Amino acid sequence: MAAAAAEQQQQGFRPLDEASLVAYIKATPALASRLGGRLDALTIKEVGDGNLNFVYIVLSDAGSVVIKQALPYIRLVGDSWPMSRERAYFEASALQKHRALCPDHVPEVYHFDRAMSLIGMRYIEPPHIILRKGLVAGVEYPLLAEHMADYMAKTLFFTSLLYNSTTDHKKGVAQYCDNVEMSRLTEQVVFSDPYRVAKYNRCTSPFLDNDAAAVREDAELKLEIAELKSMFIERAQAFLHGDLHTSSIMVTPDSTQVIDPEFAFYGPMGYDIGAFLGNLILAYFSQDGHADQANDRKAYKKWILKTIEDSWNFFHKKFVELWNKHKDGNGEAYLPPIYNSSELLSLVQKKYMTSLFHDSLGFGSAKMIRRIVGIAHVEDFESIEDASKRASCERRALNCAKAILKGRRQFESIEQQLLQNPHTSAQRSLPHTRTRFPTPLAGRGHFAAGARIGQLDATATHAPAMAAAAEQQQQQQQQGFRPLDEASLVAYIKATPALAARLGGSLDALTIKEVGDGNLNFVYIVLSDAGSVVIKQALPYIRCVGDSWPMTRERAYFEASALQKHRGLCPDHVPEVYHFDRAMSLIGMRYIEPPHIILRKGLIAGVEYPLLAEHMADYMAKTLFFTSLLYNSTTDHKKGVAQYCDNVEMCRLTEQVVFSDPYMLAKYNRCTSPFLDNDAAAVREDAELKLEIAELKSMFIERAQALLHGDLHTGSIMVTPDSTQVIDPEFAFYGPMGYDIGAFLGNLILAYFSQDGHADQANDRKAYKKWILKTIEDSWNLFHKKFVELWNKHKDGNGEAYLPPIYNSSELLRLAQKKYMTSLFHDSLGFGSAKMIRRIVGIAHVEDFESIEDASKRASCERRALNCAKAILKGRRQFESIGQVIVHVQSFDRD
Repeated sequence: MAAAAAEQQQQGFRPLDEASLVAYIKATPALASRLGGRLDALTIKEVGDGNLNFVYIVLSDAGSVVIKQALPYIRLVGDSWPMSRERAYFEASALQKHRALCPDHVPEVYHFDRAMSLIGMRYIEPPHIILRKGLVAGVEYPLLAEHMADYMAKTLFFTSLLYNSTTDHKKGVAQYCDNVEMSRLTEQVVFSDPYRVAKYNRCTSPFLDNDAAAVREDAELKLEIAELKSMFIERAQAFLHGDLHTSSIMVTPDSTQVIDPEFAFYGPMGYDIGAFLGNLILAYFSQDGHADQANDRKAYKKWILKTIEDSWNFFHKKFVELWNKHKDGNGEAYLPPIYNSSELLSLVQKKYMTSLFHDSLGFGSAKMIRRIVGIAHVEDFESIEDASKRASCERRALNCAKAILKGRRQFESIEQQLLQNPHTSAQRSLPHTRTRFPTPLAGRGHFAAGARIGQLDATATHAPAMAAAAEQQQQQQQQGFRPLDEASLVAYIKATPALAARLGGSLDALTIKEVGDGNLNFVYIVLSDAGSVVIKQALPYIRCVGDSWPMTRERAYFEASALQKHRGLCPDHVPEVYHFDRAMSLIGMRYIEPPHIILRKGLIAGVEYPLLAEHMADYMAKTLFFTSLLYNSTTDHKKGVAQYCDNVEMCRLTEQVVFSDPYMLAKYNRCTSPFLDNDAAAVREDAELKLEIAELKSMFIERAQALLHGDLHTGSIMVTPDSTQVIDPEFAFYGPMGYDIGAFLGNLILAYFSQDGHADQANDRKAYKKWILKTIEDSWNLFHKKFVELWNKHKDGNGEAYLPPIYNSSELLRLAQKKYMTSLFHDSLGFGSAKMIRRIVGIAHVEDFESIEDASKRASCERRALNCAKAILKGRRQFESIGQVIVHVQSFDRD
């Protein structure tokens, strides 16, 4: 703490009091001008009643301003809990971003001083008051729902992939990864402390002591909270306010202003929506504590419920209207050439909004629980003087929150009556009827969770990427890049000690062979009498297409970084990097010598690799586990995410060739024509398939679960019967683990279906097909075993996903692991299927099929693989074991 304070002083920071604030204003033209000329008669009042900062209202005869300064600790606790002052930078940035999107409901920033952690902004003048205080006082705000729906719809939609390109989205994600300390604070106070014995927890004691203990002992609740916590950390869906409770909103009957976004980050939309709705629900349950003979507050409670209902309904309507208005814009989530009918778009929107609804209910409930049995309670309850009465209100709210959180996915309708049995016991079970989730145009409707509250109260093109890549290519040429041929490569090696040393002294008799049979790069094997090396150079375009499709050479940097990171985690299966030249986009690495061959070629030849499953399970378990939140702190995780966000062009390429092009008419698509023309057309017309692919694409872009290889197919693995080496991670990024696992398994399934095309009289390949199926089964089962073993071994380490004081029994940890691994299994099946489909009806097919000369026979093999992939993708959540998948694959092994 002392060191941090000293560093901040050196950077020019000093906390201001009223006297020094006047001097600061006089020296700051942007603030002085807002207050006019009379700066010697200012009225200053400190009003920071929040948990973190000092806030001054500064008034003069000619104007007004609010000054907010972040301190290097949490104000609520004191300097025993240090906190980064950089939150002020993120707050100022967020205010400016959100005001540009929604100027009616976000105050203007006049001045920001990063060194002083100080924001000067509009004073939101009386009669505005903090919304929470108005709710405590029983004041109705007739436009609140409309205004907040407008704010949430605009700030969330316009910062999501529904409106933005992946490139712009990733830039924002990387920027706000640096606000990690505020995110970690949220993780602690919302998703961790209420579920363990923690220093700053409190409740209305002794009345709620047993209720608080019950929360800490509720296994089902902890499993649900773990899922929400993972989503909070990993899913960068949109740019959030991050702390959108009723004290972050100032109101009059006809004005609503949102303030204090110092927790801003890219996260799941439902977190903001849930925070607002959850705090309204808390206000609802507090009303009985404020009732008296003059006002029983019953009418006001109905108004709050109506506001909750209207807030969601208005938000739903406005959000979908924005989507429809901008569906042909730059947003890359749902490309018009794929989602090319109003009916299909309506289905997409229904699925998207239903998921968002459930997320909002979950996060809203978590926010409610933390305000009752965690730190930083709410004035709604705290202002109820009678402790017994206060505890009664809080208990009903707590029980409501727990029930909604556990049962949130059962709410599929907002048509239920909002007030139903308003004095029913809080222990009544959730409704189990499953009815349709209406569109926002289906009438006013009712908010399903509101009913429960009442009960408990008793097309993309290549053009942008090409333009950016062309500009980058020109800049890179100026920075000294030149493509190497065999002659210039020799000169380069001689001038590079790290490479020359690997080849010994005889550099005038090198043997050089270009072996880059992939889609992107040139690869040279360089041999001398004394050693060997592989040189890989990235060119500024996609090799298999040519310079008509530019591609950043920075992929070489990410490949080298990923190789070094993954080798550090799994040295047995990742080659060593000897040299990296960023300007030349050149990597020098170990030559993986014969008899190693590319695994895909071995599979085509019918070679068995008895250790392949063991080795690949080891590689995947280690690289995925050790780069996830099961092992790392959020701080370290966010650093990695930010770094690899810059590999966005490679991610966009994957999005295009895996999740987009196969589902629309695209320039580079191809299939075994004419035999598969109808099959390819069927893929483009399959609405159910497109809905599933959209979900996988969103997960691919938004979910930063671990550092992935990014292209883990059988052409990225070199093998002998007793050695396995993983190469070519130029697509590396932080994404969903299932993408790597699925890529490997999916390519093995492609190899399986190709075998009939390679069979002959001497070898019908039936035994080999059984070996492939056994390898698929063993790969998953061994991965599962190794991954869980790593989890158990390191469960008491630095990983912040499942904290030991919360998941504090072997049985609870086992349940958490089962849920986690089941979800990962289903993700892997989905991504694996998507990878299979793209290799049959998209660009860049696989040699497994392409090497079958008879087009009719090749198409027959491909069709079986395609149909298998579509069925697995659509039904992936029905599979409970890899054995069931194997049986399913075999069922397609006939025309």
